[in-house]
This record gives sequence, structure tokens and C-alpha cells, in this order.
Amino acid sequence: KLDGMAAEDVFMVYSDFTGASFKGLNVKDGSFAHSNFKKADFSNCVLSNQIFDKAHLEGSSFRGASVVDSLFRGAHIHGVDWTGTLGIAKADFTQAHGLIPAGAGSALVLRRPISTIGKLIYNG
Repeated sequence: KLDGMAAEDVFMVYSDFTGASFKGLNVKDGSFAHSNFKKADFSNCVLSNQIFDKAHLEGSSFRGASVVDSLFRGAHIHGVDWTGTLGIAKADFTQAHGLIPAGAGSALVLRRPISTIGKLIYNG
């Protein structure tokens, strides 16, 4: 449980945080790339310039969080709760798998697994 923690330059890659609670976490600059955050709770977090590339975020919550300048490239975002999330327009969802939040900046989204995809769909 990392609720309410504040830190900079946090790198937790290739890690498993299934169901973990990060409520109110304030992290600037770092990477959670290739990690498993299925059903994790990032409610009311400030995640500035964080890398979530190819992370598994299925069923997690970013409710009321801020994701300014964060990268979700190739991340698995099926069923993520983006309600009230700030900074969506300044986050990068290039090749994210699943539905991206309304107002997202970069939005090249893969709607099917790469092995079966016939074309890429751009929602820009």
C-alpha cells in the first residue's frame, strides 16, 4: 500500500501490483512500464510524466487523478475508470489496447490483438 506517498524518479518496471492501492500518490518522473496494475487504485493521484508503456491496467481506477505528460503507449486499458481524470489531453495513448478516455491527445489505438489486426484505427 503506497497511499499518499510523494516521490520523484520512481522506477518500478516489470513488477506485479495487482489490486494495489496507490490512492493520493504524488509521483513525478519515472516509469511503471511493463508492470501489472490490474484492478489497482490510482484514485486522486498526481502522476506527472510517468511512463506506463505496455503496462496492464485492466479494471484499474484513475478516478480524479492527474496524468499530465504521462505515457500509456501500448498499455492495456480495458475497463479503466477515467472519471474526472485531469491531463488526459496531455497524455499519450499511442497504440493503447482498449477504449481511450475522451479528449486524449495521441490516440492511435489497437482495437484487437496485434496478431489479428488488419489495420490501425486513428482516433485523432
